[in-house]
Amino acid sequence: MGKPNILDLLKGTLQELQSNNNNQGGSQADPSIFDFLKDKLRDVDAKTQTNIQDKNGNNVGIFDVLLDKLNGAQKENRDNPNVQTAPGNIFDMLKEKVNQQKTQAQNHNQQRAQDSISDIIHQYNLDVRNLDRNTLQQIENQYLKDNYNMDKKYAEYIHNLNSKQRR
Repeated sequence: MGKPNILDLLKGTLQELQSNNNNQGGSQADPSIFDFLKDKLRDVDAKTQTNIQDKNGNNVGIFDVLLDKLNGAQKENRDNPNVQTAPGNIFDMLKEKVNQQKTQAQNHNQQRAQDSISDIIHQYNLDVRNLDRNTLQQIENQYLKDNYNMDKKYAEYIHNLNSKQRR
């Protein structure tokens, strides 16, 4: 429960970027871009709090939602003639932060799968000497897939409980 929330990390990064922008001379981003991006992050937060499924009924992954929202915001900013287009590095830094967190989560899940399969092998005293590394990798991949599906079900369950509590 002590993991930092990705939205809080992005808000902090955005605050740093805004502070650096204010301290720069010369070329800097229009200050309104930071409020614009904060609004986009609030949109993501509101969306994930009220609905964890997309229009097709699939669970919404926060990393993909954020990347999609940032790409949309960048295009919207670029296409808005009333606001100076923000330097690309503002969007790049935010997207990089999301991708870092996504990669970290994927690596954590991969390590969790390896550890769990190893625990199963030891707990049941299984002899795996006849299995090659490729077969063990397939077992880990299946474990990851099954675990992902179970995590989605628990996310739905927690979301539904939370929604009932708000009523």
